[in-house]
Amino acid sequence: MKTHIRYVLICLFSLSPIISGAETRTLPHDFDAMFNASPKKLKVENTNQTGITDLVTYTCSGGAEFSASETTEYKTAIFLENSGEKVETSKIQNLDSLRIVYSPYAKRAMTVSISTDGSEWHDIATRQVSSSLTTVKMPRAGDYYVRIAYSSDKVYIKQIDYIYVDLSGCPGCFIYKPE
Repeated sequence: MKTHIRYVLICLFSLSPIISGAETRTLPHDFDAMFNASPKKLKVENTNQTGITDLVTYTCSGGAEFSASETTEYKTAIFLENSGEKVETSKIQNLDSLRIVYSPYAKRAMTVSISTDGSEWHDIATRQVSSSLTTVKMPRAGDYYVRIAYSSDKVYIKQIDYIYVDLSGCPGCFIYKPE
């Protein structure tokens, strides 16, 4: 019995660097701060339809756009004001969840969908945390495209926080992604 326990403990201790190497990190994308940074961390192109950052490219369609107005206190945001308007991201590696900060400061509906291939989309549950914050939890950490669409309320997305699994501290680790 002692030998069995000793063997289990040795295995656990030998695997502990692998287990402790992966961490969850948050990468905030405050659109106004990124747009006004010097040098710019958010480049807006294509008549305000495309936003380019180091991590993500945002593609607006259906009339959605990067803009600033009195509604957003003249801060850059993604405007979703009418039916059919949406913004899609490029693929985000090891994504675990999102926090979406928006205005106006009232509870607003939006539709969040994810895709693993950029063509087949699945709506995902959102959770209203406060009057200007919505969170979204992925079914499991993985590589996803994200789409946020107008649902029934005008919404101005000011910031998206990407919570992802950072495997840089564990070069031998990977996230299991069943097919």
